[in-house]
Amino acid sequence: MNFIIPEMTFLKYFIPLIEEGNKMGIKSSLFSWNINKYNSISNNVKEFNKLLEAYNFNFYGIEETNDIFSFIWYRLCRDVS
Repeated sequence: MNFIIPEMTFLKYFIPLIEEGNKMGIKSSLFSWNINKYNSISNNVKEFNKLLEAYNFNFYGIEETNDIFSFIWYRLCRDVS
């Protein structure tokens, strides 16, 4: 499963899905970009790395996707500006 997460807050919605995917042998990947907010991943690297290890998902910068349309994406609709 592939998730687009602009900030740490979104993890509370996606971690349960990642857990269920792990039980079924489905590897999850999270994609994000750098934003200058207090709850951005770049401002919470230590906590994010703990979650990455605990739930065994991949993490990439959104710019690392060569063909964005070759994935099925999950994203919450919310203004992230």
